Amino acid sequence: MEELRTIARPYAAAAFDIANNTETLSEWSVFLKKSSELLDQEDIKTIIKTPGLNKSTISEVFFELCTAETDSDESKQLFSNFLNVLSENKRLNTLKMVSNQFEQKKQQAEQTSEVFLTSAAKLPEDDVEQIKQALSKKLGKNIKLNSSVDETLIGGAVVKIGDHMIDGSVRSQLKKMTRFLTN
Repeated sequence: MEELRTIARPYAAAAFDIANNTETLSEWSVFLKKSSELLDQEDIKTIIKTPGLNKSTISEVFFELCTAETDSDESKQLFSNFLNVLSENKRLNTLKMVSNQFEQKKQQAEQTSEVFLTSAAKLPEDDVEQIKQALSKKLGKNIKLNSSVDETLIGGAVVKIGDHMIDGSVRSQLKKMTRFLTN
């Protein structure tokens, strides 16, 4: 996993530089997500691993499945070139890491943080908006909030921002209390 991350780094940086210079960050983001999702399909994995198959044919398959009618001709050419480079270097398997690293660079450039909020019950929109505003003020960034429900939390919520986690769930508090009482 660490090796893939290292291999993907220069490709993600190159994709980000191209997208940033051509002001097509959103198009590249969508393209890379679609490309990386293809790696979950068994047929695509088989095509990538097929010995002797022309590398440009493989990149054409990815290109056809990942580009949208709304993409500009210039973007399509850049996407095609990017896939050709990955395919020729036998690095299509790094597309998930490339996409993840690209998204991190994009969020940094846009001063955005992705936050995952997991609560025990569905929160009212007003509460979600207050949490989003408080986090935005605290972090000094725009917040992209992804909320989900996990009834096993019993009550409260868990907020995850990058590598940081704030666990305010009842389940967590009960576990702490159990450890304290048994020690």
